[in-house]
Amino acid sequence: MSKCIRCGGSFVTRRKIQLKDAEICGKCFKELGFDKSDLLTASIYPYAEIKDGKQSYYLNKRKKAAKDEIIGSVSVSMSSFGEERDLICTEEEREIFEELEIICADVNPPYPLRLVRVSDNYVSAKIGEWDLARFKYTNRAKWLSLPIVEASSQKHQIEAPGDVADYSDQIRESVEHIKKYE
Repeated sequence: MSKCIRCGGSFVTRRKIQLKDAEICGKCFKELGFDKSDLLTASIYPYAEIKDGKQSYYLNKRKKAAKDEIIGSVSVSMSSFGEERDLICTEEEREIFEELEIICADVNPPYPLRLVRVSDNYVSAKIGEWDLARFKYTNRAKWLSLPIVEASSQKHQIEAPGDVADYSDQIRESVEHIKKYE
């Protein structure tokens, strides 16, 4: 003969209520805060979830729903900050890079100049780990930035790839700075 999961009493003298995973007597069911209206749905309650009472059960249920809603509304995206990506650039950006190579040849950089993409927003000409220049040349944006000599990363508007030559002195100064620290 089975017994109440909560009090251990026999169902000979007490009403047996079937829970999802156990049986409980009517007296214990009532002590937990349940009433006659809950009898029809008693079989959906696992004992572990109702053992602290009806109010606790519904409070925990609301907390879980809120948690699930918050988790469901949060999205996670992975970003790769500073990591090199596939090099996709315009022909004009390649021309800007070639101009930079010509300017840098005069000052003999410690490492070869490399054209890389570390951002979705621009391409970089790098010497070692240093960004010598950052630039973008598309239909909508045409600019050059020299982050080493200009701490503010000011964007210089350019009209053509050849306009990079206007910044030869700053580019050479950047290479000299890199040479000091390499």
